[in-house]
Amino acid sequence: MIELPDPRTYPDRAHATPVAARVHALALASLAAPAQGEADACDRQIDAELARLVAAVDSDALAEVLELAPSAAIYRHLWRALVRRLAKPVDADAGLGIALFALPVVLSGCQTWGPTWSEVTGNRYHRTELNRMPTVIEQVDGRSSSPAGLGEPNRVEPGKRVLTLSTIPPSRASAGGWRIKEYVLDAEPCKRYYVNAQFDERLSSDWTVVIDQVERIAGCDPAAKAK
Repeated sequence: MIELPDPRTYPDRAHATPVAARVHALALASLAAPAQGEADACDRQIDAELARLVAAVDSDALAEVLELAPSAAIYRHLWRALVRRLAKPVDADAGLGIALFALPVVLSGCQTWGPTWSEVTGNRYHRTELNRMPTVIEQVDGRSSSPAGLGEPNRVEPGKRVLTLSTIPPSRASAGGWRIKEYVLDAEPCKRYYVNAQFDERLSSDWTVVIDQVERIAGCDPAAKAK
């Protein structure tokens, strides 16, 4: 099998803010831990750091933790940790609106895939676009997204798919909190779609759905038909 390098680029570790660097170090330690107990200890510290940022409604710092991640593995690990944190119940008096961002707890049933499929992910592909944020694909066609929806591609049937998306505002000064939107994607066979949120400006809560990148899925044959 020929393995190609990841074409995406990631920020240099030296560019990370102190908060982001601390969380990135914990994520790296968790991923490299030789024992599950050590990994769990690191993940508890990550959860505590994220809980502090969530309680402070510090969307700037939360965005930096993701946007300045030095690798795909660290980005994915922290994205999952953040979604787990946002999915936890919060005090109704806190007024954070986090319930809108919570992931559904009911997972979709098993799906058997033929030789042709499509994929969607909320990950950013191009990391230099201003006021562009990743999304969480919460549902596809009204059904809860699989765990791969936490930043990894979700396989879907080609054709028109209704995506339910949520995102984090680029600034804590944004009014209106987190919002959920629906987007109809006409998915072509063997194509992977990076579905992001584009905010009008940094202080705005208004955003539109944009396709950040479309790429061919290796090993998928658009001319093949399922038996």
